[in-house]
Amino acid sequence: MKWNPYKLRIFAALSASLVLVFIQSTAAAQTVTIGAIEIKNLVPFTITFQLRNAGDRELDGITGNAVLTDRFGAVIESLPIESFSVAPQTTDTVTVTSRWEFQKVGIYLLQISLETSPGSLITKVLAFRIVPISLPHTPPEHLEGEGLYTVHQQPVNWGIPLIKAPEAWEKTHGTDDVIVAVIDSGIDYSIPELARSMWTNKG
Repeated sequence: MKWNPYKLRIFAALSASLVLVFIQSTAAAQTVTIGAIEIKNLVPFTITFQLRNAGDRELDGITGNAVLTDRFGAVIESLPIESFSVAPQTTDTVTVTSRWEFQKVGIYLLQISLETSPGSLITKVLAFRIVPISLPHTPPEHLEGEGLYTVHQQPVNWGIPLIKAPEAWEKTHGTDDVIVAVIDSGIDYSIPELARSMWTNKG
């Protein structure tokens, strides 16, 4: 089989162009990286992540989304990341906030996906867990997911800090000799912690 010299030059030029495009695309991907991802709040669910532009030109019109899934990959929420820009040789912090709170105990995955330019997609995943609120003097629990990024549940009961319950809890957990009357619409005595402490009027 004989090659036409003219066609051979065209083939070589096309091959060189494809290699150049691949090199440029790879270099662009290497200059833009997603840094630390953090869960800043659960009420509402708020995250931040850093984006590093190590290149020599400004990145404009970056868009993407943050997808929260459970450990099995079921999507819980997809949060859009509004368009933003990053100057050259700069690291910016981006904040994404949900309309809702999310406090369910468990192990989750958070994936950040960004389109830094048409056809250029970068991603980063954070595996994390939400654990029950930590109380002083409470024996440590051995919870699933040791070593993962950990977020504690956040109490939303405005009355707890108002009566300075956290400060009191630092000093004592009380005694069974003290009877406390709760004047309210009712109490859920099926909660194990309360069931063990319910007082019954035997008179």
